[in-house]
Amino acid sequence: MIPFLVMTDRPANALVSFVVPVLDEEGCIDELARRIRAAANAAGVRYELIFVDDGSCDASPDKIAALREADGQVKAIRL
Repeated sequence: MIPFLVMTDRPANALVSFVVPVLDEEGCIDELARRIRAAANAAGVRYELIFVDDGSCDASPDKIAALREADGQVKAIRL
C-alpha cells in the first residue's frame, strides 16, 4: 500500500485533481475511471479526472472522449 497524506481539515469546497498520463492504455481506462470515481465518492470529495494522452495509437482517445461525454468530471488533454 502506498502511503498518502490525509487532510483532516480540508476546505469544504476542495477540488481533488487526478492527472493520469495515457499512452496506448485502451484496455484499462474505463476501469481506472470507475475506481477513481468510487474512491472520490467514498471520500466525499469533489474531483476532476484529467487524462493526458501522449499520442496514443490505439483507441485510448475514443475511450476518453466517451468518458467525457458521460461524465462532466472527466477532462482530456491530447499532446
